[in-house]
Amino acid sequence: MVMGNKKTIKMKIKTLLLLGLVLTVVSASSQTFRIDSTFQTDYNFRAIKPWSLTQGSIAKIVVLKDQSIIVGGVFSDPNFDQSSIVKLDKYGQVINSFMYHKYEYWMWTFDTLGTSIYAVDNHRVKKFDASTCELNPEFSINFGMGEFTSSICTLNDGDFFVAGLKLDTGGIKLVTKVKPDGISDSTFNHNTNGLVLNYHRYDSQRLIVEGTFTTYDNISVNDFIRVYNDGQIDTSFDCSGIWGSINDMHVEEDGKAILCGSFYLFGNSTRIAMIRIMPDGSLDSTFNNFNNVTALIRPNFESPYRDTLSFELSTICATEDHKYIIGGQFSHYQNYFRNSLALIDSNGFLDTLAFTGSGIDTCLTGWPYLGVRDIVAAGDNKYYVGGYFSRFDGIDVQPIFRLEAVYEDIEPITVDQTRLKISPNPAKDFINIEIPKHIHSGLLSIYSLDAKLQYSKQIRFGEIAVSVSTESWVNGVYNCILESEGTVASEKILVVH
Repeated sequence: MVMGNKKTIKMKIKTLLLLGLVLTVVSASSQTFRIDSTFQTDYNFRAIKPWSLTQGSIAKIVVLKDQSIIVGGVFSDPNFDQSSIVKLDKYGQVINSFMYHKYEYWMWTFDTLGTSIYAVDNHRVKKFDASTCELNPEFSINFGMGEFTSSICTLNDGDFFVAGLKLDTGGIKLVTKVKPDGISDSTFNHNTNGLVLNYHRYDSQRLIVEGTFTTYDNISVNDFIRVYNDGQIDTSFDCSGIWGSINDMHVEEDGKAILCGSFYLFGNSTRIAMIRIMPDGSLDSTFNNFNNVTALIRPNFESPYRDTLSFELSTICATEDHKYIIGGQFSHYQNYFRNSLALIDSNGFLDTLAFTGSGIDTCLTGWPYLGVRDIVAAGDNKYYVGGYFSRFDGIDVQPIFRLEAVYEDIEPITVDQTRLKISPNPAKDFINIEIPKHIHSGLLSIYSLDAKLQYSKQIRFGEIAVSVSTESWVNGVYNCILESEGTVASEKILVVH
């Protein structure tokens, strides 16, 4: 489904210049997504209304080697025995049976290792066989009521980490490593002074640990640390300038990591939904960290359980075209309307041709997790989307559906249209910014490298230039970005007094 004709697409195409990088090639094809009609599930995730939900909700999707999928969350269909976790074939049909008591617990998350599935439901960890879906009766980790498990991360040797609250006689032990048989590893003696919320796999030897702690093994740390598989802290990683919570993470080939969730930078009160960090944990200034996800009052949104102005990113999925589909709870990206789904390039800038419809336009009520919770690649440029919603682009859907990518050839736009002309540069007391002729309106923003918005102005039709005083600015490099419908032009500014 391609939105608009070729003339419209030509006017809207996004031409990005990475700050400080001269582009030599502009893509000559547009990409968007439509619902894959070959995926039609016979499990009705919307049949039962567990707890205070209006319908079932999907929290986690895992694609197995045979292209079948494991789906977890809180849901139940009276026509099937299983609830909270179910296995579907690549067409959406139920196969085998996870025998799980209805409404017992929300299946928060799970991880796979070989032929086993380790599933988390509040204070317990269960082990299933991925092929037969049978529960292993000899395996059980039960932390007891009043305690809980929030995350699990398996290791190649069969051990796995469990995050959550565990009360011990010696205080609060919040980091637990478990052997394949479900018994805690008695040689693992690492502790924090606060809650461990999640583990995120960084590479085969290390993982990111995040929570509410300020010390790890009596070492002062921030909300995020990187540890080796044996629990030893990676001292080459320092994320001390950032705090918040990570919902999902994608590690790129060069070791940089895109974090999705809710973040703050020390000294800056602006909440950020997505950042990219360098391998050493510092903020990557070449990524669009400061002008991505926002939320205005969402249309058809009437939940009494959450602030309609809140926003958050829950998931990120790399596409076969080296872009990313992101999902969560938001209504805008770079000031463009995007309802809980957006496509971005490798540096975090919006692809303005994708997801231009009404998006996740649900009006469900009664639960604070409205929106997209998980996006997973299905192969063949198709992607599963799961969460708590009832419509996509005005079409009734189950809270899990599959997207497929579609393309249309377009004429490329010349590279020089992505550069802003700024003079004088270097600047002392002022700069003049020339508005490109092909941009008739948009938002002009200038950011310092420490994440502060230095200047912002809405460009109106007919404006050909903007003069900005830099007299009070500190010496340094600034990023100037002009965004309009379908175009992002940018340039660096050097201020020297």
